[in-house]
Amino acid sequence: MIEKKRITIFHNPVTDDSPEDEKEVLSAAEEVTKAISELGLESVTRPFFMKPDEMLGIIKEDNPLCIFNLVESVLGSCRLSYLAPAMFEYWDVPFTGSSSESIMITTNKVLTKKMLLARGVCTAPWITPGERPFMRLPFPDRYIIKPVFEDASVGLDAEAVITAVNMEDLEDRTRLRSEMIKKPCFAERFIEGREFNISIMDTPEGIKVMPPAEMHFLYTEGMLNIMDYKAKWAEDTPEYDLTKRSFNLEGEEELVEALKKMSLKCWKIFSLRGYARVDFRVDIFGKPWVLEINANPCLQPESGLAAAAQETGLSYAQTIGQIISSACH
Repeated sequence: MIEKKRITIFHNPVTDDSPEDEKEVLSAAEEVTKAISELGLESVTRPFFMKPDEMLGIIKEDNPLCIFNLVESVLGSCRLSYLAPAMFEYWDVPFTGSSSESIMITTNKVLTKKMLLARGVCTAPWITPGERPFMRLPFPDRYIIKPVFEDASVGLDAEAVITAVNMEDLEDRTRLRSEMIKKPCFAERFIEGREFNISIMDTPEGIKVMPPAEMHFLYTEGMLNIMDYKAKWAEDTPEYDLTKRSFNLEGEEELVEALKKMSLKCWKIFSLRGYARVDFRVDIFGKPWVLEINANPCLQPESGLAAAAQETGLSYAQTIGQIISSACH
C-alpha cells in the first residue's frame, strides 16, 4: 500500500516550437497526473532544467514520495537525458524507471549494439563511418541509416533506407545523412520482415515480460515497412493511419517465446529497472534481431507499454501505480 503523499512529475521543457515527439511528454504528464489521482495520491508537474540548485530546492519543497521521471531530453538532447536521473541518484531521491547508467548506455545505439553482440544477442551488422566494423557487412545490400543518439524514430524516414554497393559507398552516404539531419549517424543492415515491440515491467511477482505487439504496416505497394517518424507522430499521414498494433500471435508460440526470452536477457544485460521496451525485427526466416532498447519509453495510454499492460488485465492507472511502487521499493 502506498502511503498518501505527493509525487513530483518531472518532464523535459516544451515550447510551442517543439516537434511533436517532444510535445508528447506534456500529454503523458497529464495522463500520469490523472492516473496518480485515481490511485488516491497527489502530484505536481514540473519542467526539468539544468539548474541543480533550483531543482534540488523544488524537490526539498515538494518532499515527494518519489519522482516520476518523464525527462526524455536535457538541453534539447536525448543524449543528455541521463543527467536527470543522475541528479536524482546524487540527491538520493527515489524515482521511476531505469538508472542514469542504463539510460546513458541504451540512448547510445552503437554502444548498445556492441554490448548486445558481446553477450550473444542477435543485432544487425552495422558500421559507424571511420570505425572498423565488428561484423561482416554484405554488399550490395540494403541498409538503414539511423541517428546514434535519438529515440522515438527521430531522423527516420523512407530515405533513410538505401542500397549500398560497397563499404566506401555506405560510409559516404552515412556521412552525407549525418550532415543532412545534423546528427551523428550509423548504418545498420536493413532486416526485411516483421516488426515487434515487447514491454517489460517490474512487478511484485518479479520481472514480467508483456505480450509481444506486432506493428502491421497496411501500406500501399512501394511504401517502406518501417516505424519511421511519420508512422509514430505525424497524424493524418498514410504512415500514421495505416500502422496498426496487434497482439494476435496465435499459432506462433515458438516466436513469442523467443522474443520474450531475448527481451528478458536485454533487461538483465542493461540492468533495466521499473519498465522498458525492446524493439525487434524478425527476418523472413523467422529469426529475431534486436533493434534497440528503450529504457525510458513513452507512457501515453495508447503507447506500446500501456497497451501491452492492458493485454495482461492492468488498467492505465494500475500500470502507473505499479511503476510508482517499483520506484519506492
